[in-house]
Amino acid sequence: MDDRTAYLLNGLVERHYDIGRVLRFRKIKRGRQAECFELLTAGQQEFLLLLFPAAFDAAQLQATGALTAQLGAAGFPVPKVIHASSPETGWLAAGPQGSHLMLSTQPQGQAMESELWSSQNLSHLGLRLAWLHRLLAQQRPAMSVTSNQLAQQLQALLDQPSAGGTGVKKALNVAQIEKIIRELSDLSVECTHCWHGALTPEAVLLDADRQIMSILDWGYCQVGFPHEDVVDVFLNWCVDREGQIRSPEAQGFLQAYFSLNSTNGPPWHQIVVLWTGHRLIAALSGRAKLPRGFATILENPHFLSAAITICQSKL
Repeated sequence: MDDRTAYLLNGLVERHYDIGRVLRFRKIKRGRQAECFELLTAGQQEFLLLLFPAAFDAAQLQATGALTAQLGAAGFPVPKVIHASSPETGWLAAGPQGSHLMLSTQPQGQAMESELWSSQNLSHLGLRLAWLHRLLAQQRPAMSVTSNQLAQQLQALLDQPSAGGTGVKKALNVAQIEKIIRELSDLSVECTHCWHGALTPEAVLLDADRQIMSILDWGYCQVGFPHEDVVDVFLNWCVDREGQIRSPEAQGFLQAYFSLNSTNGPPWHQIVVLWTGHRLIAALSGRAKLPRGFATILENPHFLSAAITICQSKL
C-alpha cells in the first residue's frame, strides 16, 4: 500500500469515526472479501478497517452491519462494528472510487489451513454454525427471495456481466450456467432466512487451543437457505486439494451441526443448485472469485450433493 492511499483512508476514518488519533495504519490479511487495515489509536485501541469494492451493494452492507451488531449483542463471536459519527452515514462510509468503508474492533485469533482442522475442530465449527443459524432465524428478515428471482438475477448477469465478471463468463461453460438457471426456475422455493454466505478457513479465527474466537467476512450475508453454509464448510474443509472427501472430518461437522439444528431443508441437490446460483451471481457481479473446483461442480452439481448426502447418511 502506498503512502497516498494510507493517508487518504486515514483521513476518511478521522472524518467518519470518533476513535481518536490513529498512530499505526497497516494493511493485513483478514478474510477474502475486503481489503483490511489494522489501526492503532493514541488510546491504544485496535480496530480493523474493511474496504469493500464498489461491486458490493451499499444497502446490503448497511444491513450486514446492523445484523452483525445484533449477533455480537447476542454473544456470537463477531468483531464489534463501529457506528459512524454521522447518523445518516450508519455503519458504512464512502471510500475512494465508489468503495465502502466499515470499521470494527480488531478480531482476535489466527486463521488455520483447512487440512489442519481435525474432526473435533470441525465439530466445534458445526456447533457454532448451528447457533448462528438459530440466531439468524430469530431475526426474521422482512424480505424473501425465490429461486425464480435468483434465476432472473443470474440470467441478467449472464447477459451483461460486470467488468470484473466478464472473465468469469469466459472461463465457464455458458450452457452449464443456463442449465442452472433452468433448474432454479423449476425449483419454486422461497427463502426467508439469512445465511453467512462465505465461510472459508480465512474467515474463521482460532486461539492457541484451536477454539473459535472470531468469524469474519459478513459482506455476502443475505437471504437464502442456511444449509448453503453447510455446503461451503463441506467444500472448503472436507474436500482436500485432490478432490477426495475427508469423511471423518465431514461426519464430525455434520453430526455436530444437526445435533443443534434439526431443521429439514430441501433435498441436498436443490440446496447445491441454490448455492451454485449464488456463487455464480457473486462472481459475475465482480464481488467474489469462484470457489476451488467450481467448474467441476457446475458440470455436475449432483456429485457434491451426493457426497454430502452419503456422509450425512452415515451419522
